[in-house]
Amino acid sequence: MDSSATTTISLVGPPEIHRKSTPPAAATAPATTGNPFMDLMVANYNKTAVSAPLPPMGFTENFSPTFLSSGNPCLDFFFHVVPDTPPEALAQRLKLAWEDDPLKALKLVCNLRGVRGTGKTDREGGYTAALWIHKNHPKTLACNVAPLAKFGYFKDLLEILLRLVEGPDARTQAKAAYRSWKSSGSRRARELAKRRQAKKPKQMAPRYGDIRKKTHGRMRRTSNRPSNSNDQPKLSNVEKRLERAKKAFERFSCDPDYRFLHDRVSDYFALCLRSDMEMLNSGQSNKISLAAKWCPSLDSSYDQVTLLCEPIAKKVFPRSEYPEYELVEEFLSLFVRPLSCRSST
Repeated sequence: MDSSATTTISLVGPPEIHRKSTPPAAATAPATTGNPFMDLMVANYNKTAVSAPLPPMGFTENFSPTFLSSGNPCLDFFFHVVPDTPPEALAQRLKLAWEDDPLKALKLVCNLRGVRGTGKTDREGGYTAALWIHKNHPKTLACNVAPLAKFGYFKDLLEILLRLVEGPDARTQAKAAYRSWKSSGSRRARELAKRRQAKKPKQMAPRYGDIRKKTHGRMRRTSNRPSNSNDQPKLSNVEKRLERAKKAFERFSCDPDYRFLHDRVSDYFALCLRSDMEMLNSGQSNKISLAAKWCPSLDSSYDQVTLLCEPIAKKVFPRSEYPEYELVEEFLSLFVRPLSCRSST
C-alpha cells in the first residue's frame, strides 16, 4: 500500500452531541386568585431588596422632626451654624466642611460674617471660624485679609489680632467683669453719696461730745472690717499699657504665623490709606474706603494690644519717599504716627 496516499476519516464524536436538545419549558404564570393585593404579594414574595438605613433623626427647637445631617458637610455647616451655635460645635462642623471642600468652606465662612446682605452677619461665629482657620491654615487666613474685610468690616481684622493676643474669650471676660462691677453697687453708691452730700445744708460746728461719738463710731466700724491679705495691688494705667505692649511684642517676635498675619493686615490698611489719599487729592472722594474710619487710633485699645499703628505708619510714610525720616533709625513711628493719624482723618 502506498504510504503517500491519504485516507479520509470521518469524525463521529460522542452520541450525546447528536441528540436534539429540548427547548426549555416556558415559565408558567402563577395562578391568580382574583385579588390584586394577594396576587402582587405572591409575585413579589422573597424578592424585596433591603433599603439603606435612613439618616439619624432629631428635633428642632420647636420639637419638629428633622434630619441631623444631610450627608454633605458643607451643607450641614450652612444649615446648622447659627448665631447661638457653641464655638466647639462650629469648629467641628468647619473641620468636616474643610476636609470635604476647602474652597467652599472658606466661602461659607465669608457668608457667615457677611454684613452687606451677603450672609448671616454672625460676628462671634465669624471670629471663631477665623481663629480656627488661623490655627489650622494660617497662611490661608493671612492671604484672604482683603476678602474678609470686604464681607465684614475693617474692624474685624483688628478684632482677630486682639483675640489672638488676649485669647478667644477676651471680650466675654471683659464684659463679664464690667457687668460685675456695674452690678456691685459701688458706682451707684458713690454717686448717691455725692448727691446727698451736695444737698446737705451747711451745719454748725459740732460740740466736743458729738465729735467724740462720731469718731468712736467710725473707728469701731473701721476695726470691724475684714482685712484681705490676698488682695494684690492694682496696676496703674501706665503699667497696664506697658504690660499689653510687652505681651503684643513677644507674640509678634515669637509666633511666625501671627507675625505673617500682622504684616498682611498692616499692608492692607496702608494700601487702602495710600489709595484714599490719592483719591482725595484727585477729587474722587466718592471712591474713598472706610480704612481711615477703622484704622486704630493712637494709643487706643487696639493699638495697645496689637501695636498696629507703627507698621501702618511706616508703610504709609516710607523713608524712601520722605527724606526727612532718613536719619531716624529707631522709633520711627513716634514721628510718623501723628502724620498717619492726620492723613486718615
